[in-house]
Amino acid sequence: IRDEAREKELKQELSSVQGLQERLEKLSKLDENRKETWEEFLGLRKVYSELSDKFVSLNTMLINGRAGSLAAELKEGKPCPVCGSLTHPHPAEFSEEMPDATEVDKAKTAADEACEKMNTASNASTSAQTKYDKELEEIAAEAHDFFEEEVSFEDLPSLLKTKEEAIILEIEKISNQILEEL
Repeated sequence: IRDEAREKELKQELSSVQGLQERLEKLSKLDENRKETWEEFLGLRKVYSELSDKFVSLNTMLINGRAGSLAAELKEGKPCPVCGSLTHPHPAEFSEEMPDATEVDKAKTAADEACEKMNTASNASTSAQTKYDKELEEIAAEAHDFFEEEVSFEDLPSLLKTKEEAIILEIEKISNQILEEL
């Protein structure tokens, strides 16, 4: 009876070891997902940055172009249509490279859409990181409880494998003893 109780205890221990091993596999998948979502976020952040810079550049060109168009019409002694000044010591220069408002609007829309995608990816990355951190914390606590000491996460897979092999051998030994007693 004592051997049978020990065998039952060992099987429960083996189940705990295998459960931790399964959690490590799950953690590995969570880690992959965490890295993938982070890379996706970084890529979308780069796209957003480029599209935002393009919008800012086009918008600045449009504003400067409009100022240049207004300045081309200025005459000394006549009021400026913007500020009312009668003198015009530094008028803006007219530029032929002025984008139209539709082009600027399209650039803004593209930047806004890229920003939304980037924010969605950021949320997904944060969520993936949170899941990974939670699972890691739970595994560390479970491993601490199982081994009754702090265990290095890097050492955990080999410790579990070694423990699993030792338990299996002990179960086989006890099973053989039980069979011999019969």
